[in-house]
Amino acid sequence: MRPECRDVYPGALNESQAATAQASVDATIQSLITELPKRPQRSTVLGTMKIALANFDISESEERDQILSYLGRVMDVCGVHSSGELFNDWLI
Repeated sequence: MRPECRDVYPGALNESQAATAQASVDATIQSLITELPKRPQRSTVLGTMKIALANFDISESEERDQILSYLGRVMDVCGVHSSGELFNDWLI
């Protein structure tokens, strides 16, 4: 696995899994770049995160934690300080 993939997704079992996770996160960010100017609301950010999480089918707990950490950083950049129960529900 490339070192940069391991830095972002330390729970990834292989490079393919890391690339898939990266593509999903990239798509989430791109969606926010497109949608937030039209609807600058917390619900826009959380709705986008909900769609992203629905696309992750990962059983590895370290990988799930890393994805939530990364999406949490994206939320911080967007000025959203809590996912409500969205992240907790996804972990269950």
